[in-house]
Amino acid sequence: MKLRGTALAKLYSQADRWLITLSRGRLGSRLRIAEALPDPPVLVLETTGRKTGKLRGTPLMYLQQSNGFVVVASNGGHSKHPAWWLNLSAEPRAFIRVGGKRLGVRARELDGGERARVWDAFCAMYPGLTTYQSDTERAFPVVLLERL
Repeated sequence: MKLRGTALAKLYSQADRWLITLSRGRLGSRLRIAEALPDPPVLVLETTGRKTGKLRGTPLMYLQQSNGFVVVASNGGHSKHPAWWLNLSAEPRAFIRVGGKRLGVRARELDGGERARVWDAFCAMYPGLTTYQSDTERAFPVVLLERL
């Protein structure tokens, strides 16, 4: 069953965000994909709404790097960027909830060889990302969230 772009997907995302936040990362911090693959870790990214100024939380798969956390603005393969990426483009300072902690971060879009290396590692962790990318002509921003 495809959840992408449905009201059910939004409901799942909201429930996951609250589960991670309320349990301080003990529940909901792993995304179950398939029996044969390890479960990718999930963090909650809190951005400032570019129109409302309100804090917005979004659960996202991430890849931990020595200098921060990498997320991909795939938006389930849709042709439009996700709202969280547009928010980060307007204000790169944000917060993440990961491992029961809330951390201040600054977003930086990766490019060139750094992007290619991290993209390959992310796709190895979550092979469905290549399907999402094939669903659209938009190049997905690969974003490093560096701790402040």
